[in-house]
Amino acid sequence: MEEIVYEEKLKYGRLLKTVITLLWILLTIQLLGILIFGTIIKGLPILAAMFFVYSIMPRKYQISNDRIRIVCNIFRIDTKFENIERIELRPASNAFASIEGVRLATGNGQKCLLLVKTHGINLIIQPSNTEKFLEHLNKINDIPVIRN
Repeated sequence: MEEIVYEEKLKYGRLLKTVITLLWILLTIQLLGILIFGTIIKGLPILAAMFFVYSIMPRKYQISNDRIRIVCNIFRIDTKFENIERIELRPASNAFASIEGVRLATGNGQKCLLLVKTHGINLIIQPSNTEKFLEHLNKINDIPVIRN
């Protein structure tokens, strides 16, 4: 049975909250247009965008005895320690500006962590307390951490 060693519930940063709010406003305007003009086709792209953003929003990061888990609203991503080559500590701006991996960062942390995987797509996460996250991770596994 998998034991959760550390769990961090995430808070969203200002930029991410702004994007979500703008999408909700656009969706509301589109839905009002549907009610007034009776055409549902125009609201589908915004509804699809809202669903996509909602589904990939990370809710929490978990460290268990053999993996890092990113829990999103609709799915979760498990990355086993044996699949992580190294972890690179990056500036917080990399949460939105990096193209080195899939960004599953919330924009509300001190630093970003780039999980460089041996195979598959790299991941960028942003724990609220990066040092505490790394401390719990290092207790379990000796994945090299590169501090830039």
